[in-house]
Amino acid sequence: MSFALGLCSGPAAGFVLHEVLDNGTPNDLADDLLGAARWNNVPGSLVGSGTRGLGGGLEYAIATDFCPKLIPKFIDTPKPKCSQIRSAIRNAFNKWSLKDSALRFTNVSGQIAPLLPPAGYTEPWIGFGAEIDLFALSSRDYPGVSGYGALTSFYFLGSSPMGTNGLVMTGKTITSADIVFNTETCYHLKPRLQGRGCNHFESLMLHEIGHALALGHPNQFPQRNFVKYQSSAHGISSHICQNSVADFQLSPNIDPQAMMNSSLRAAQPVSAGLTNDDIDGLKFLYPLCPKKINRVNSAS
Repeated sequence: MSFALGLCSGPAAGFVLHEVLDNGTPNDLADDLLGAARWNNVPGSLVGSGTRGLGGGLEYAIATDFCPKLIPKFIDTPKPKCSQIRSAIRNAFNKWSLKDSALRFTNVSGQIAPLLPPAGYTEPWIGFGAEIDLFALSSRDYPGVSGYGALTSFYFLGSSPMGTNGLVMTGKTITSADIVFNTETCYHLKPRLQGRGCNHFESLMLHEIGHALALGHPNQFPQRNFVKYQSSAHGISSHICQNSVADFQLSPNIDPQAMMNSSLRAAQPVSAGLTNDDIDGLKFLYPLCPKKINRVNSAS
């Protein structure tokens, strides 16, 4: 199944899926939406029944040494308490839980221990630990985080997920995500400390959650930026419950304020929150839909 998209110009209202999600056709950017990765819309929770997916909310766990390792890296005076850091994490998750999105998040810290993939693991990574695990590590312990404020990895299976419209979708099924904060850089909670070369913690957390949901960097991959043709700020969810890919077009227009833009290794600035571009990506992947859609039109 494939579909073709034209090139759209006009106001920015776009989103980029993670660059590895190319539907197996890296030279055909127009069909990338068919390769989208999503969390599975299945009932049951990880804590309650061992089920990975949206049921019970996406469950996240914070490593027990997260605060002790990260607090010394904050430039705030006085240093933040762990309760303040956890509050910033919760606030970031809540900003992705829009009323017209199917996403909810549940803190299971203390119930499920976070766990990284074992060294040399080669099988499909279904994931241990919670669905989203948070760590604070140095580049010595986690080399990929070198040079970044944080790094997110998500793992997926090639099987198709159940969408929030109650139908099996094309693409991949996300099973686990790890968000690793770098203990070799610096952070701040207070917005007024911006400009001192350190990452605004809550804004960086907000950005990394977007990666855990399978969104990428629009400013880094503008050639893969999608827009909803003639979209309105309130119409995108109801439309894609009926048709998940129709009327989306590639666009070169990138919103410079989009939360999912890369800081390109610079310190994460203070963000006002999600822009329409970020929200359109969220609603494409996880729209709030009726339990079952009788028919979905797909180009073929």
